[in-house]
Amino acid sequence: MSILASGWSARASLFAALIAALATASTAGAAVKYPKKRPVLCPTLHEPVCTRTSLGVLTSYANACLAHADGAVVIAKGPCSSLDCPPAELPVCGRKGGANHVFLNRCVADKEGAMVITAGPCPEVCTQEIAWVCVVDEVGRRSDYRNACQAMSAGARVLHPGRCVAKRACAPDGLRVCALDAHTGKEQVYANLCLAEIANAIWVRKGRCTPGRLRKLFTRSATP
Repeated sequence: MSILASGWSARASLFAALIAALATASTAGAAVKYPKKRPVLCPTLHEPVCTRTSLGVLTSYANACLAHADGAVVIAKGPCSSLDCPPAELPVCGRKGGANHVFLNRCVADKEGAMVITAGPCPEVCTQEIAWVCVVDEVGRRSDYRNACQAMSAGARVLHPGRCVAKRACAPDGLRVCALDAHTGKEQVYANLCLAEIANAIWVRKGRCTPGRLRKLFTRSATP
């Protein structure tokens, strides 16, 4: 009886270990939204492209292959310095070289390689109010700040209200959120807040970015 029990225990342990390994692999795969798998070899040809990185910062690469290898999205051919920006005065606060700067508009900030923190001037005086936010700094580190003003004053971009949740690998499902994709600046649905946070996406709202069929139906029926 003890031999049978011992055999069953060993098989159960092996089965549990297999399930745990599969779950870990699945979770790890889901947590990486923008894989940075460098190809074995990229050509050395000089065909500059302007890209947007996972921090939403414009960066020039020697060619598209090198850009894709680092997980950057190509937005234009040629270096970012060749982009034309409108003269419109729509100031933004950006972070570059370890300091905050006010730029004429977002395009100018992007062209200068700054990480845009917020629209308008950079905050200077902040309160000690406790309203925790999860932020990302200019080198990609995520951390918690007491409030949004203090975070932006320190040169960090607010990702979402509340403390950071991506302390471990993210689950592949959960409550969907709509957030601004760091590469495109457009609204995108993420399976949960953890995955949006890892992608450095800026939280917009809970649920879908566009209303589902039922919400559209109720909206139409409620319209006089």
